[in-house]
Amino acid sequence: MQYGIPGMQAEVLFAIKAIGNPATPAQISRLMFRRPHSVSGILNRMDKAGLVKRSRDLEKKNLVRVALTEKGERAYRQALGGRAVQRIISSLSESERQK
Repeated sequence: MQYGIPGMQAEVLFAIKAIGNPATPAQISRLMFRRPHSVSGILNRMDKAGLVKRSRDLEKKNLVRVALTEKGERAYRQALGGRAVQRIISSLSESERQK
């Protein structure tokens, strides 16, 4: 919340960046260890806030892709630059950081 978005939404931003832009909701939920319906609710709120954009996959019509918008990219950079992330990462062992 310190950076203007809830922690769960920041986690989704980090997940999308880690997976690659765009990502599928299923990939995001697996990476975050969350149930798909929970991630779907978070993505709905983020879509309304203009942080992400959902689109249908051109090859597989039933597949949804999620990409960061410009606003989402700014929020990601702001959260990444925050000291909170650095403190969390610094408490991890080297092998945990690599994972």
